[in-house]
Amino acid sequence: MSEKHIKNQRSKLGPILVILVGLILLVITLFLSILSRSNENSTVTVSPVSMEQITRIKPEEAFANLENSSVVFLDVRSQALYEQEHISGSINIPLAEIETRLSKLDKSKWIIAYCT
Repeated sequence: MSEKHIKNQRSKLGPILVILVGLILLVITLFLSILSRSNENSTVTVSPVSMEQITRIKPEEAFANLENSSVVFLDVRSQALYEQEHISGSINIPLAEIETRLSKLDKSKWIIAYCT
C-alpha cells in the first residue's frame, strides 16, 4: 500500500472516531444524570423493623391519649376507608404510601398507627 493511500484511510477514520467518542460521552452523561435524579427523589430510608421492636398498646391506652397534643393517630388504611370512618384528628397515610410520605410526620410526637 502506498503512503498516500494509508493517509487517506486515516483521514476518513478521524471523523468517525470523534463521533464515536462523542456518543460514548453522551451515554455516560445521561446515565450519571439519571442516577443523580434517582438519588434526589429518595427522601426517606425505612429500615425493616421486627415485630419485637414495635410497641403494642391496648385500645384503652390509645384512647386515653386522644386529647394529648403530643400524640398523632396515623390511619394506614386506604383513603376510601378513612373517608368512611376514622378517629377524629387522625392523619391518613395509606400503608402503600408510607415510605414516600413518612417524612411528613412529626417525629417528636408519639405516633400511634392503626388500621381497623
